[in-house]
Amino acid sequence: MKNFYSKHGVDDMNKFVDQKIFNAKDHGINIVVAGINLSGLIVLFEYGIFNIVQISLGKYIIQYIWKDHINQIAFIVILLAVPAIVNYYLVFKEEKYLKYFDIFDRLSGDKRFKYGLFCGIFILLVLTFFVVTFFCLPSQIS
Repeated sequence: MKNFYSKHGVDDMNKFVDQKIFNAKDHGINIVVAGINLSGLIVLFEYGIFNIVQISLGKYIIQYIWKDHINQIAFIVILLAVPAIVNYYLVFKEEKYLKYFDIFDRLSGDKRFKYGLFCGIFILLVLTFFVVTFFCLPSQIS
């Protein structure tokens, strides 16, 4: 097996897996995972806004959405279409994320830490917003 890989220019399989499969900037698995996480955050934010709409209307709209399959599919498609559009235009179109990586790689360690801290706080804020909207839903809405 080792001879097979060495014939194709792979001397260290662990290094190959790390550099080409997981951490490759243009097509690695970590890019896919990051895109999924960004989409998940957007969906949580959207659902939080949906909860605020329910609170302001004083009705649980979700009970009407889950009555039939057409509404369920439409709700899920709309919920997933927004993150897909945002990810496409802000991150993946013309491989903008590669430019973002280059900018990030040129930053000093201190600035990287600040951006990491900012991202962590942003994630916590989105999660908190999502959870708090459920607690704000009154129990007596019709």
